[in-house]
Amino acid sequence: KVSKIETEVSIIFTVDLEYIRKIRIKKGYSPQRMVNLMGILDKTKYYRREIGEVNFKPEELHVIAIVLEIPLEKIFKKKFR
Repeated sequence: KVSKIETEVSIIFTVDLEYIRKIRIKKGYSPQRMVNLMGILDKTKYYRREIGEVNFKPEELHVIAIVLEIPLEKIFKKKFR
């Protein structure tokens, strides 16, 4: 008799904060420059989001993708659970 094992895999998408920071630095943008280009946050709020203390809002992620000139999907990474 063969035993069948069923597993359920969940895929969770998270914001890739390291990627956002890496691209920002590569472009030579300071957190203050990001704030100026995005026009929606102050420097402290942006920094707290970039280090993961506070979540970016969905509309902020869209603006980040535009400002950094990257596809929106690149901002996310997959986690398997």
